[in-house]
Amino acid sequence: MPAPFVYINSWPGVAGAVLPRSSPHYQDLRFQLRQALFDTLAKAEDTFPYVYIFTDVQADNPLGHRVVQQFSDAARARNCLFIPIVLSCDLKTNAQRIRSEERLKLVDGGKGMLTDLGVLDEMRAKWEILKCEEDLLELDVSDMAPGEAAVRIVRHLSELWKPEQSMAGNKES
Repeated sequence: MPAPFVYINSWPGVAGAVLPRSSPHYQDLRFQLRQALFDTLAKAEDTFPYVYIFTDVQADNPLGHRVVQQFSDAARARNCLFIPIVLSCDLKTNAQRIRSEERLKLVDGGKGMLTDLGVLDEMRAKWEILKCEEDLLELDVSDMAPGEAAVRIVRHLSELWKPEQSMAGNKES
């Protein structure tokens, strides 16, 4: 069995574009790009030993369910585990993090990241974060150091997946 896909869903700034989001083709292009990647990862055996960690923000709405289903289906096609994780924090902490000095430097360097508090407030008021049903780990990281969150994620991953089983499965193929 190949190493798993870890899917981390959180509001912008809680965890560490070709077309503008306003384009009517934006979501379709993202779907197609993900599918091209997933099709390759499902077939390329040299990628099987590696855990792939995807970060995203998806709301509990039809689009969010469609996107997360694509990740889950890709893991199934690859014959690997799909391990969803939801990171959350209180609004005050979230606002501080999306305006952190480190994040603002990344934006100044050309990294596209949300830093607009008004957009964050609107997102959080309008939607709930999507929570998958399968093997979900939920972490409130409001008062948690990044290293502590990482340890909890790795512990959860190690409870669900044993690398030696994956490698043994690959050798039998």
